[in-house]
Amino acid sequence: MRSVIKQFGYLLNLQPIPHLEKGRESMANYTKVQLDIPFCGLHEGVENKETIREFIRNTEKEFGRDTADLENMSEDELNHYIEFLDYLWEK
Repeated sequence: MRSVIKQFGYLLNLQPIPHLEKGRESMANYTKVQLDIPFCGLHEGVENKETIREFIRNTEKEFGRDTADLENMSEDELNHYIEFLDYLWEK
């Protein structure tokens, strides 16, 4: 699979990732309302039909992570989590 967020030029950060500044703002800018909208519906020129929620759940499954409680995350936490999951695909 591929790095979805990198398609949009976003940097990555959530948990301590050695090569990134600690405490910086998330570069992703998604809302909870957008969780079930495909990436192609959010970004012009993108053909990926996977929704943000599908990306999150597929990534959690692929890397053996517990499923996060997306509904109880703040939007900032959600965006950092999306960036962190995207980072896993780049390893």
